[in-house]
Amino acid sequence: DLIACHDWVRSPLIVDSEGHIDADDKAQIASQFKAVRGDEFQNGPPMYIISPYDFNKTDGIWKPSYTHHLPEKVILTRMVSLAKRSHQFLMNNMACDVYGNDRAWASTFHESPGSIKSYSTLFRVDPDNVIDALCSSTEVDLGSTLSDERIITPYRQSMENFSAGPKVLKKRMYKNLKSTESIVYSWKPVEDAVEILRSKFGHYAVFFYNEYCPDIIAMLWRPTAFRRQPFSAMNAEFCSPFENQWMEDSLVTTNSNDILRAIQCVLRNLVFNTKILDDRAVKVAKRKVLEDSSDSDSDNTEASS
Repeated sequence: DLIACHDWVRSPLIVDSEGHIDADDKAQIASQFKAVRGDEFQNGPPMYIISPYDFNKTDGIWKPSYTHHLPEKVILTRMVSLAKRSHQFLMNNMACDVYGNDRAWASTFHESPGSIKSYSTLFRVDPDNVIDALCSSTEVDLGSTLSDERIITPYRQSMENFSAGPKVLKKRMYKNLKSTESIVYSWKPVEDAVEILRSKFGHYAVFFYNEYCPDIIAMLWRPTAFRRQPFSAMNAEFCSPFENQWMEDSLVTTNSNDILRAIQCVLRNLVFNTKILDDRAVKVAKRKVLEDSSDSDSDNTEASS
């Protein structure tokens, strides 16, 4: 409810559970927030959260520390949208009792088919790299089970799965190792791969994944990814001519096919399937083919005349 209802653009969020920030401090925070945001409310950290820890005694300025760089604006916008939908879903379930379904609340933490289709590209991670399928973002059974006259809760099942480790590195698969020996500590190949993708391609797209069950890596193109810009040899990586002609003063745009190939190279040992949902690259290719065919037709017409 807090994420969904707070006005992150026009108001700072002051977190002060023990009352260390008085009225004068709050007035100073509001004044400094207004100066940072600007008249059009476009500047500064998107999530402006202030706590007593954020006061700088040297220059007497309150400024966010934990949310100074992250989350960025596009992430915060998506968080607010999902929070509003989740809050509305829970309120409707409580009001209607969901026909006696006591597990309906779990759908709040799952991606719906419509939500999955809102991404640009989906990369399916090999199941061998997924430790606990119970934490999946898609629909799973979160009910308790009965084994040897004891109740096994979803939390207990998850803890047992994490303790056993990934399938490809389970100790029982290596008979020459003792049960007390560890193979790999904190083995997170998907998390490392996503960090590489964000560092290399973060200015083109935003990458999402479930930290506890990374069965899908979702990519969403940024609104500025395909903005036309003048050609520059220094910044020609992942670019293609907009009008399919290389000229000194020609415009270029992002070559999505090259970026996807580079991403697949990073994920080559983790992903077994790639699904492209945003067909803007296909549309550009079709447009170029149509332009080329129309040019050739006009040339043939002129030649015949």
